[in-house]
Amino acid sequence: MSLEIVHARLSFLEQVLQDLKPHVDEARSEQEKAHYEIERQVQLAVDLSSVIGRRILTVEGKPAPEASRDVFKALCRSGVISEELAESMGKASGLGTLLAPEQGELHYALFFRGLPDGYRAFVEFAESARRFLGPIPGGQKGTG
Repeated sequence: MSLEIVHARLSFLEQVLQDLKPHVDEARSEQEKAHYEIERQVQLAVDLSSVIGRRILTVEGKPAPEASRDVFKALCRSGVISEELAESMGKASGLGTLLAPEQGELHYALFFRGLPDGYRAFVEFAESARRFLGPIPGGQKGTG
């Protein structure tokens, strides 16, 4: 994957986070009304963060784990993100599993309680990735 594609993914992540932002501090009743939208945005943030993290590891010549949590731990070991952010991203990437039907039940209370911290982790990750990757090729501006 070229760096231009990674920058495009990062811009997409920043757009997803911009779209998710209004929902983070909404009243629970409003969050529940928009739960499908919020769930999708969180899943996109997890997936995009993992893809971006794997590419950064590849650029650094490091192996890129499959599991999202392991990607963030590896980024920490490589000095790309802090230990605190790696832990926060591990928790944030677990938000989606709270809603996985194969777990037997949907844990909306835990999902919405974890949303603000997860959101902050995604934003911090996007900022760290942007710093690591540098300016967008061609002088385009990011959406975040």
